[in-house]
Amino acid sequence: TLSSSSAASDVYKRQGLEGPFPEMLINLTGLVWFDMAANNITGTIPEAITQLTDLGFLALGTNKLTGTIPAAMANMPLLHDLGIDTNPLLGGHLPPFNFSAFTSCCALYNVPFECPLPSGADKCNHCNYHPVDAPSCN
Repeated sequence: TLSSSSAASDVYKRQGLEGPFPEMLINLTGLVWFDMAANNITGTIPEAITQLTDLGFLALGTNKLTGTIPAAMANMPLLHDLGIDTNPLLGGHLPPFNFSAFTSCCALYNVPFECPLPSGADKCNHCNYHPVDAPSCN
């Protein structure tokens, strides 16, 4: 369970978590690293995630997220690693992130984004120094 209000890092990768995106994540104001990839998380990414101004690493890939990526995530000042790949029910327009700021991971493939993609999206093609597919659009 997610419980700490002062955690700097929470990793729940491949933990068999199911159900809606944990809204209480927004209460973890000091969070800098959050990995909830490869679970069965459903629902939308809450707009309130953008209030986590210290968040630098966010991994939500390989879940069952729906809706769109909140546009204000593109303005998160310290976000430098993002993995939201392989969420086939997520979509809409990809926010205009500063893709060149993503240092070790930028993975947005296998998400049916709407065209056109923002400038620089083709730079979103690596994760942990391994090449991955750049995002594409329908």
